[in-house]
Amino acid sequence: MICLFIYGQVDYDTYFATAGNNKEEFKIQITEKKGVVDEVYIYSKSVDNTYDKCVLVVKAKKLGTFVDYLKYVNTKFKEWSETAIKNKVDDFSKDIDADLRDYYSVGFAYDDWYMDSRVKLKSMFAVNEGDPIIYIYTGTIYSNSNSYIQSKGLFMPFATPEDLQELIDKLDVSMMQRSLSKNSDTENLFN
Repeated sequence: MICLFIYGQVDYDTYFATAGNNKEEFKIQITEKKGVVDEVYIYSKSVDNTYDKCVLVVKAKKLGTFVDYLKYVNTKFKEWSETAIKNKVDDFSKDIDADLRDYYSVGFAYDDWYMDSRVKLKSMFAVNEGDPIIYIYTGTIYSNSNSYIQSKGLFMPFATPEDLQELIDKLDVSMMQRSLSKNSDTENLFN
């Protein structure tokens, strides 16, 4: 798996995650199998400082469910942000009860990459000093190959519903497929 993970992805796009005043750009990569999108790699922040990278791996067959989950979370983000602002809420946090039954793979890296292939995603709405934010996160994740190697998890903070919507819009399989085709067409020019 590690060879595929390191060498098989194609850069597709980027998205922005925001925590506090820090807006950071992260890659989205895709892999293909027989010319069709197979997996989507969404890079993100790590909860702890031990690992400098995390990546959420979504199989193409689960992408629709994942996007529906993000849409639900974004709807709650909009609703609860409006409620928080209207009622002048300064500090608050609550998990979003979204029924996401799928497991995902999450990679974490310092020098080497480690994968946990049975990860559940969670989402939390928070208000910090009057500013609403959404976190998509995991709990502690463990290496498949060595359970003593662990990370506190990955998290994707979004300061606005528009930032989360931008990620949702980029997770369109037909757009990814066009990107793969364009990349393949370019490579064929130099055969």
